[in-house]
Amino acid sequence: MTKFPYAPGDYLKETDPLMKRYYMCHCPLARASILTGEPEVSPEWCYCSGGYGKQKFDVVFEEETEVEVLETVLGGDPQCRFSVKIPEGVAK
Repeated sequence: MTKFPYAPGDYLKETDPLMKRYYMCHCPLARASILTGEPEVSPEWCYCSGGYGKQKFDVVFEEETEVEVLETVLGGDPQCRFSVKIPEGVAK
């Protein structure tokens, strides 16, 4: 799954890669880190966002799913993408 930008209009118009990353991110702490480098926030922090995003899959499948961060603006990527593992036996 790919996150929708926090500020979609600004994100689409922006040409500066740093500001695009800023407009993509939903987390105030991470957004501050993108602009100033303070506080330094690890890309691992994005598992919080991944956990939030996977909740709908947990409900649909009626069990915990696993999430993996594939791309993150904290890691320098232009967007945030996550993989959600569909539980065994569900996908046929």
